[in-house]
Amino acid sequence: MAQKPYKTKAIQPMNPEIMDVSPELDELQEFMPISAEDRERLKKDIQAAGEIRDPIKVYYDKKGVCRILGGRNRWEIALELGWDLVPVEVYDLKPAQRRDLAVMDNLARRHLTREQKRKIVEMVLKTDPAQSNRAVSKKTGVDDKTVGAVRRGMESGAEIPHLDKRKGSDGKEYQYSPPKEKRTAAVDPPVSPALDEAAFKSSPKGKSTRSNKSSEDSRQKRILLVDTLLDYADDLLPADIRHIALETVDISLGKLKDTERADVIKELKKVIKRYQ
Repeated sequence: MAQKPYKTKAIQPMNPEIMDVSPELDELQEFMPISAEDRERLKKDIQAAGEIRDPIKVYYDKKGVCRILGGRNRWEIALELGWDLVPVEVYDLKPAQRRDLAVMDNLARRHLTREQKRKIVEMVLKTDPAQSNRAVSKKTGVDDKTVGAVRRGMESGAEIPHLDKRKGSDGKEYQYSPPKEKRTAAVDPPVSPALDEAAFKSSPKGKSTRSNKSSEDSRQKRILLVDTLLDYADDLLPADIRHIALETVDISLGKLKDTERADVIKELKKVIKRYQ
């Protein structure tokens, strides 16, 4: 089912003096402030054009106050320029719809950092934690895997409840089934000759079957760890990934003897060169 259009009245002129910022927009713009350069550029463009081309989006609260959902900077610039009228679109919205409109209108006008996007996802989930990850992804423009990671963090911190049902894009509730854990295939990954030789040299001869099994279990755990890191790579900063990689390599090299370490380092250099 396609999303229903918002109920809006025709564009009309309004005195900016009788308008005020909505709490939805005030909360949102804390996470996505406009830069001084972009604001100055916007002001010069409005001043040169002698008009605000994109209407300011508003609604009336229960007290009859005209509240701004989108266009705060345009409104403030009009006040600074001493203009008597600005173009507005009046929306008739429920509280949840107001926040959705404010999010989507502002996301279309901002270049956001990773952290700003995560903060917006948190705000949307706090408003309605029953929304599916895909629904939140569509509203915020953030990958649904990232939305899922943010949700898990908020659930573990008791910021939002863990729900067994989620609302789909059609507004209906569906039973939520967590994604199945990925399992690594039993096939061993290809190992380069140098690494294979180093591993052979470092293993004592005559190792028992139990020891071999323990070693295999340990290897499978390491593979599973790498798979997990790759699954959530989008939720990690580049510096985090680099730190994990360096620490893992350092621990692995520390278990090898001098000649073995040299062989492995030589092989690692080949791999790094191949992917540069």
